[in-house]
Amino acid sequence: MGAGALEAPTTKLRRYPVFDPRTLTASEKTKLIKLAQAVWEAEAPVNWEADGPSPGPKLRALDAWLLDRTKTGIELDQLYTDLKAACQSRITVAKDTKNKKKHRTESITSVADGIAAAIAPALNIRQFPESFCNGTEKTLAVHVDRSLLRLIRIESLMNMADVTISGEGGRELFKGHYPLPVRGPRESCRCRCCRLR
Repeated sequence: MGAGALEAPTTKLRRYPVFDPRTLTASEKTKLIKLAQAVWEAEAPVNWEADGPSPGPKLRALDAWLLDRTKTGIELDQLYTDLKAACQSRITVAKDTKNKKKHRTESITSVADGIAAAIAPALNIRQFPESFCNGTEKTLAVHVDRSLLRLIRIESLMNMADVTISGEGGRELFKGHYPLPVRGPRESCRCRCCRLR
């Protein structure tokens, strides 16, 4: 009965038309076993998805024998037609569900890519001074309130540099003369903004 029985309400299971082998006589049970063994040993399972193949003669003999015992009046060919239609409809639904899951996965991937693209600039932003010098170079930390800062001027000559940090009205907040090379934004950064300055 497969997954259909597992999905069905338990209150309805007793009314399902399932053949009960306990009603068979000893000779009928022997016959049933013989017919079933012939199917298992000589015929491959039926591919209900394909259009051409149909149950082989041994399976037809087994099913006809069982249908005769059920007294339902169902014709063998009608049983196979209904069974094939049911299987093909289930296969169609399964494929459609698989396509929906794939589409949903692709949509989630697109959303994740969009988020990653949006935050990538923030993650890859260059830090000052870490991005402009290596660990072996000497650095001097200068702390200035961002609201007061108006201008940073670096004037280089040979291996000397004058660094001036100015605030509102040109007031000098910091000034220094250094014998080490000091790289300004245009020399160290290759972004479009610095190249246009």
